[in-house]
Amino acid sequence: MNKNEKLISLKIPDKAKNILTFYKKYKTTNTDFVFPFLQESNPNNPYDVFVKNLNFNDLFNTHLKETAKNVT
Repeated sequence: MNKNEKLISLKIPDKAKNILTFYKKYKTTNTDFVFPFLQESNPNNPYDVFVKNLNFNDLFNTHLKETAKNVT
């Protein structure tokens, strides 16, 4: 949704489709999250999902920085 709370539709880029396809094997039901790190969160608690996502982003950014150091 945008700030007017209207639903919008976005095309999924090919790179994102590949990532989603990779993680699809971890989904066991239609209500599961796509990414495994969210499986332990409570879907009825938006704050819990937010915190788990934030923690994963921090961890992922740390790994990206380490990778960038090793590449350059």
